[in-house]
Amino acid sequence: MIKTVMIDGKEVPFKVSASFPLVYKANFNTDILTLILPLLSEILEGLGDEAIVDGKVVITPLALSEMLKNVYSLEYVDIMNLFWTLAKCADDSIPEPIKWFGQFDEFPMVDIGKEVFPMLFNSLISKKKLGNLATTKKKAANK
Repeated sequence: MIKTVMIDGKEVPFKVSASFPLVYKANFNTDILTLILPLLSEILEGLGDEAIVDGKVVITPLALSEMLKNVYSLEYVDIMNLFWTLAKCADDSIPEPIKWFGQFDEFPMVDIGKEVFPMLFNSLISKKKLGNLATTKKKAANK
C-alpha cells in the first residue's frame, strides 16, 4: 500500500509492506512492536465509532486530536523514525534519517500523520477486527 504526500513542495511516497518491521529493526535496532503496540492501544482507547467506516480507520482532524490525547508512550523522534521507515520502504534510495529530514524546511507531522497513519493502522488490524471493535463499542454505549 503506497500513499504519496506533498511535503515542503516535494512528493514523498510512503509504503506499508511486509518488509516494514525489518527495515525499522535494521535501522533503529529495536522491534517496531515495542513502538506500535502501545501506540495502537492508546489510540484505540480514544478511537470513536465515527473513525471506523466500512472496516477502515478514517482519521479526521477531530478524531486525530482525540486519539493523540491518549498517546503518552511516544517521543517525537519515534514518529520521525516511523515516517522515515515508511518512506524508505517506498524508496530505498533515500538517505539516512538525518540527511533525509534535513532536506525539508517544513515537515508538518500532524498533517503527514493524518495521511499516513490510517494506511499503517489498516495494514496492522484486519477489517473484521475493526468491524468487531466498532460493534463492541456501539453495544457498550447503548447499555
